[in-house]
Amino acid sequence: MTKKPQQLYIFIDSNIFLNFYDFHHEDLERLAQLVELVEGTEIKLFTTKQINQEVDRNREARLAEAYNKFRESKITVDMPVICQAYSEYAEVKEAQKVLADKKSALSKKLWKDIISHSLEADNIVRKLFEAGTEIDSDKVLEEARSRYAVGNPPGKKDGLYGDEINWEALLKFIPSDNHFVIISDDKDYKSPLNENELREFLVKEWEEVKSSKILFYRSLTSFFKEHKINIELRWEEEKDKLIQELFESPNFSTTHEIIKSLSKFINFSEDQVKNIGRAALLNSQVSWIAKDPDVKKFYEKYVLSNAGRFAEDEWSKLQGTFLETEVESVNPEDIPF
Repeated sequence: MTKKPQQLYIFIDSNIFLNFYDFHHEDLERLAQLVELVEGTEIKLFTTKQINQEVDRNREARLAEAYNKFRESKITVDMPVICQAYSEYAEVKEAQKVLADKKSALSKKLWKDIISHSLEADNIVRKLFEAGTEIDSDKVLEEARSRYAVGNPPGKKDGLYGDEINWEALLKFIPSDNHFVIISDDKDYKSPLNENELREFLVKEWEEVKSSKILFYRSLTSFFKEHKINIELRWEEEKDKLIQELFESPNFSTTHEIIKSLSKFINFSEDQVKNIGRAALLNSQVSWIAKDPDVKKFYEKYVLSNAGRFAEDEWSKLQGTFLETEVESVNPEDIPF
C-alpha cells in the first residue's frame, strides 16, 4: 500500500500576506489553489492572533501608497498651440476627457473596495485565515516579554515584540508530530551566515522543545518549488527579471525605462533591495544618472531607506553615488561605450 504523504504544517508571516496587495490578478487567481490545499488535507496553515492584527494594521499603509500613486498619475498630453490647426487636436482632447472619466470611475470603484475590504487580495487573505488554525497568541505575552528582555531572537529589540509573540506561540502550540514550515522574509528569522536558512539558535530551540524538524523559506515561490506544489507566481519572477535587466542596462534610456517599470511595484524583498542597490554600484549606466529625478527618487525610497541591508562598504558607496553634492549633468555623447 502506498504511504499517504504527511500533511504539511506551515506558518506564513505577515510580510508575506501583505505582499498579496502587490500581486498581479493572475497570481491572485493562482493563490486560490493554496486556499484549496489549506481547506483540504495537504497543508495545515497555522496563524496567530498577532499575525492577523499585523496584517490588519499595515494593510492601510500598503494600499494608501498604491492608491495615491494611481490617483496622482498624469494622463494629459501636452499639445502646443500650433496643434490646434489640425483635426486630430480635437480628437486627442476628446480622448483625454474620456480617459480622465474612466480613471475617475476606476478610482471610485477602487476606493470603495479598499474601504470595504473587498479587493481580490483581501478575499485571498481572508480565506486563508478562515481555512487556517488561529493560535491565541495573547496567551504567551509574558513569555514574549521575557524573550525580549534576554535578547533572544527573533525580534528587532525596538521596544516592540511582535516576532517574539509569534515565535513563543508557535513554540508552545504547534503539534510535534510533523515537520514545521515557516515562510517569512523577516531578517530577524534569517541566519547571518546564510540568509536562506533559519537562525541556528531558533533551529536548536525548536528541535529541543518540539523534537521535530523546522524548515524555513523566504518566499511562497521557494516553498512551492521545494515541495513541488504547482503554483507559479509571476509577480516575483517579473521583479527579478527587471532587476537583472537593470544590472545589464546598456544605456541611459533603457535604465529610465526599467526604473519606470520597477516603480509600479510597492514592495521588494531584502534580496531584491540589495540587488537594486548593487546594480547602481556595478553598472555605470545606472550610477551616471543617479541624480536624475526618477532614478534618485526610486533609489531613495527603496534602497537608501534600508541601510541595514548592505555591508558597510556598499552602503558608503551608495551614499556617495546618490547623496553627494549635485554635479553638472553628464552629456551621454561624451561618454565612451
